[in-house]
Amino acid sequence: METIGRAGFWATVEKYFGGDVAAYMRMLRTHRAQGKVSAVLGCSVQGQSAA
Repeated sequence: METIGRAGFWATVEKYFGGDVAAYMRMLRTHRAQGKVSAVLGCSVQGQSAA
């Protein structure tokens, strides 16, 4: 599962952010904090619930 997750992360960074990991992480943090749908990814970005 970890390998699949890493592959997906890097595929997204390459496809939508030209390899710029910092830009991808900024987008995730911004959208998670605001509860917005990402126009780039076309999906909602949500944080993990505290257990």
